[in-house]
Amino acid sequence: MSYAFYNSDLHFSTYTEIICYLIALLLIMNRHECGIPFITFLAALNRETAVFIPFLLLPVCLKFERGKIVLNRRPIIIFVISLFIYFSVYLGLRLILGWRSFSETWGEPGLSRLWSSLKNGLAWRNVLLTVNILPLICIFTFKDWPARLKGFFLALVPLWLVIHY
Repeated sequence: MSYAFYNSDLHFSTYTEIICYLIALLLIMNRHECGIPFITFLAALNRETAVFIPFLLLPVCLKFERGKIVLNRRPIIIFVISLFIYFSVYLGLRLILGWRSFSETWGEPGLSRLWSSLKNGLAWRNVLLTVNILPLICIFTFKDWPARLKGFFLALVPLWLVIHY
C-alpha cells in the first residue's frame, strides 16, 4: 500500500471524496437537500473536484406537475448556495495557502498531454485494467436504470468528462 501515498488513486483524499459524494446522494435521495451545502464545504476542503457535488441537485431541480416541467425552487437555491460555498472555500484556501503549480509528474497539462495519452498504448491498457467492462455494461443497460439514477448520471458524468478531458 505504499503506492497509496503519492501519485495514485489510492490517496486518502480520493476515498474521502467518494464518501462525500455518497453522503450527498443519500441526502438527495432522502429529500434532505439542506445538508448539501455542508457536505460541499467539507468536500471542498478535501479536493477541487467537490465542485461536482452541487450538480447532483440538478435532477431534483425539475418536477413534473400535470404534464408540465416546473422548476423546484428549493433545490435551485441550495444548488446556488452550495456553489457559492464551494468557490468561497476554494478561493479562500488559495488565498491562505497560495497558488500551487501543477504537478508535472504525468507531463504538462493541456491538449498535448491528452494527445500523448490517447496515442499511448500503456494508457489504454491502464484504463482497461482500471475500469474493465463496466462502462460498456452501463451503456448497454442505461435504458433499464431507474429514472433518478439516469438523472444523476446525466447531471454529473458528461460534465466530469468535459472538464477532465
